[in-house]
Amino acid sequence: MAEDIVVVGAGGHCRTLLSILRYYEQFSVVGIADREIETIDEEVSGYSVEYSWNDLCDLYEKGTRYAVIAIGNNTKRKELLAELSRIGFSVPTIVHPTAIIEQDAEIGQSNVVCMGAKIGTKVSIGRNCVVYTGSNIDHEVQVCDHVFIAPGCNIAGRVKIGEGSFVGIGSTIKEKIVVGSNAVIGAGSVVIRDVPDHEVVAGVPAKNVGR
Repeated sequence: MAEDIVVVGAGGHCRTLLSILRYYEQFSVVGIADREIETIDEEVSGYSVEYSWNDLCDLYEKGTRYAVIAIGNNTKRKELLAELSRIGFSVPTIVHPTAIIEQDAEIGQSNVVCMGAKIGTKVSIGRNCVVYTGSNIDHEVQVCDHVFIAPGCNIAGRVKIGEGSFVGIGSTIKEKIVVGSNAVIGAGSVVIRDVPDHEVVAGVPAKNVGR
């Protein structure tokens, strides 16, 4: 019997998660919970926005035990994971069937791995991360908690990406680079030097553009 699951967030990332959940026979989507009550009764990819975030406690008490977070913002996703866990929800890792993950890679809880992503040998991914469509993470990379890796990124071997950091679409990070916590790498950047905590870099090669 399929377990009920609620999708939290109704933006673009919601559509991606719903497309992955269609492959999971063990889950049945009961609806979408969005932050804004004004979106209730709208539809996203054939599923109704039936709840606000204020309804999550009631939803759990009525028997829904699973949730997935459809929020791209790392800070908000971290806060939501804490709140969902406090309520009692399980937040499973969701992996698209076309993603390739080496057997010795370590994938933590509450992650989303999207279509065509490749995760190499001895990669470690923490909790509540998103690895988006077509991104490649090579050998021995460490991705800490609450990281977002946008579509089409290429991350070479032995890179470390700190907690809460964002890697923009189409970016490349050369081998052995350390990206600090809460850093931002702009779209299409080529990172050839370490990135300190909270720094924003962009360009080819990537340079500091702010904090």
